[in-house]
Amino acid sequence: MKKKFVNLLILNAVPWLVALVATHGQLTMLVVINLLLINIGFTFANVFSR
Repeated sequence: MKKKFVNLLILNAVPWLVALVATHGQLTMLVVINLLLINIGFTFANVFSR
């Protein structure tokens, strides 16, 4: 169940990443990847702390 949730989260994030990279280029990509990593980190912390 937990793994499924995380996979869904990542799958939902991928199209946004692709769209942003396509429209805004490298600088935005770096920012988005940083935000994504922070989001994934918090998600894992929340999932595993339960």
